[in-house]
Amino acid sequence: MEMKMNPTEYSSSQMDRILPHRFVTNVKHGERNYYLTGQGRQLVIFEPSELEKYARYEVFPSDAIHGLDFYKSIVCFYGVRSFRIGRFFEDSQNELNISFLTETCNINDWICSAKVLAGNRILLVTSRNVALVYNVELEQLQRVQCTKQCVSYCSRIFGMHDNELFIVNGNASKQIFIWSPYYSNGNPFKIFDAHDGAIFDIDYSLHSQLLCSVSDDRSCRLWKLHHFSLVVGQYPSWRQWESCEIILTHILQEHHGRVWRTRFANDRIITAGEDGIVCLWKQNGELVSRTETKKGNLRALHYDSESEKAILGSDSGACFSLNLLSSIVHYQFNSLADSDILKTVHITTVEPSSLFCISSSGNVYHFHKNSKRLLLTDSNLRSCAVDQSKENGLIVFGGLSGSLYLFDEKNLHDCSGVVHCQKYFSLHLIDNGNMLLACIEQGRMHLFDVSNKREAKLIRSELTLPNGRQRWPSAAMLVQSSSGCFLAVGDRNGSVHFFLFDKEQKSTIV
Repeated sequence: MEMKMNPTEYSSSQMDRILPHRFVTNVKHGERNYYLTGQGRQLVIFEPSELEKYARYEVFPSDAIHGLDFYKSIVCFYGVRSFRIGRFFEDSQNELNISFLTETCNINDWICSAKVLAGNRILLVTSRNVALVYNVELEQLQRVQCTKQCVSYCSRIFGMHDNELFIVNGNASKQIFIWSPYYSNGNPFKIFDAHDGAIFDIDYSLHSQLLCSVSDDRSCRLWKLHHFSLVVGQYPSWRQWESCEIILTHILQEHHGRVWRTRFANDRIITAGEDGIVCLWKQNGELVSRTETKKGNLRALHYDSESEKAILGSDSGACFSLNLLSSIVHYQFNSLADSDILKTVHITTVEPSSLFCISSSGNVYHFHKNSKRLLLTDSNLRSCAVDQSKENGLIVFGGLSGSLYLFDEKNLHDCSGVVHCQKYFSLHLIDNGNMLLACIEQGRMHLFDVSNKREAKLIRSELTLPNGRQRWPSAAMLVQSSSGCFLAVGDRNGSVHFFLFDKEQKSTIV
């Protein structure tokens, strides 16, 4: 296999474009923890506390970075058909830095995975199921071809020593196969049909002896590995792999699109996909949580066992963390009629748990701990708008025929009739929850003072949005500038309108 050294000089310019994240991982260096991710050709290092970028390195001259692996201070970057070797070190401020030991090395096949081995060796696995062992000191490359002829979309390498090392591949033909370049001339130990579509990612749990795989078929599948006389905490031997029985235990389905990534998180499993959804599962197949991130295509996933957080990266350029320690409380209210469906739920207090809910029949409930209280029944709330202030907890809700209510912790206040209208189309609490912007029919808006949380006093009336479809706000806020104070209103057509806000004069659109 051809390999070329590329002596290209790299610029230190910052990226102006938003580029997708293809991987994310963490590095423990000294007493500090760092997150590393790849965006295009560049490696970005984050501070874990706020996920703020503090360093950036351009690794390849043209290929994007798809992953890295490290052992002690040696690190291997890889992506597309390129790889490069570097070293972690601390600078004079005890910050993590990287120096490169080689230039870019190019091969003629797509690199799926890499692993840094003892003895300054790098193991690369390509999409054509070729294992390449690169000796960093001698600059020599050894090649072992797996006898399984196919195109692999993913590959994971497990084990550190030659006599225990194995590779798990998922291919475009819906199969998983397990093999080692150091055994039986590259003949797979196991090959089995795994999914109804191409396989995109695989993970292995040494403790539980489980495999999990995700696919184009929108599922995550959990496989139990039954090894004969396996010592707990040790990787299976090659002979044990040959006699291993692999049993499908669960099919986990909650995603609406392709599932790109999966990782074991202690005794749980994390999945992330193109629908922007992150799921946490138990090993018995039970769904623990489902989070819609609104971040788009999620192709990068890492589990940080120290903080017990999932670190994710998306095609939109976002990198963020999810706390997997959050406690989940399930509420079930059997006293609700089958036709009475909860349409909106707001958290009023966390400790103890307290919820504010409105049903499809116009019933308003307050759930506190394990008790339920019916606050009111108003058929005009069958169609309603709701908003809650994050600053002071005030909840405002209104519906048909001018019905309008304020709810403050445990107290409900009826403000119906302050405006005569057919319906409230949207409600927005602004100015730290002290003012309410209410939109009725034909784009007409009214501004109220609700600072005492008991009544709505009209401040301004007949603020009107320009003609258009769906003529009501989707967001609103007060903006202070050198030119004065403005009410900024974003509508459902994607426009932002500014109204000059002056209590002595009628607000006018700018």
